[in-house]
Amino acid sequence: MVAIDMLGGILIFFVAIATAWPLTPSEHFEAIVKRLDKPPVPNSQELLAHFDRVPLNSCLFYTGGTLDAAVKYGETNTLFLINELDLDGWTTQSEDTPNEFGDSDYAPDCPMSFAFQQPYFDAGVGWGKDEHAKYWDNLSEAIALKCRGDAYLALPPALTIPEDSVFARMEFSALQRNAAITRLLGVVVNDDDSFLELPYPLWERCAAP
Repeated sequence: MVAIDMLGGILIFFVAIATAWPLTPSEHFEAIVKRLDKPPVPNSQELLAHFDRVPLNSCLFYTGGTLDAAVKYGETNTLFLINELDLDGWTTQSEDTPNEFGDSDYAPDCPMSFAFQQPYFDAGVGWGKDEHAKYWDNLSEAIALKCRGDAYLALPPALTIPEDSVFARMEFSALQRNAAITRLLGVVVNDDDSFLELPYPLWERCAAP
């Protein structure tokens, strides 16, 4: 009789815990999963789908602190930078998809968005600096693989391409691997955003024998 009473007490104890637990079994399992693993960084092939179709001969890259001049050159010559080819909020932040603080954010299903990362942050496994850097590296590689025909590179007057720049590390090799790219043309720009000369060939694909 005592054993039965003890068993009943134990059963009541566990039922009380189960009813007091704030998470449903599926929510509890999801929380555990988020604690065990942070979301992987999409590779360049996975990110290709998040760029709009790139018009022929219209990709513009920049390096050596030439972003502002590249933007101006692109506007003048109908060339596109990576953020201008965003298809669904995986490349640029927008006021149309604000985060909980009201700031512009990426699309909620984008791993860079606060909405996507928040559960992982809460579990202590959200993306850090390394994951963010890898995401942008992969995005840059993806757009280089998406381009067709001639591509353009904005260069500073010193004609330097920093060894640790995204273009040197990711984009140039991707352009070379992209069989749809025929040439890379350099555009030398000034600090005042003026253009020093017409585009000239930096690299050209060898014709098949």
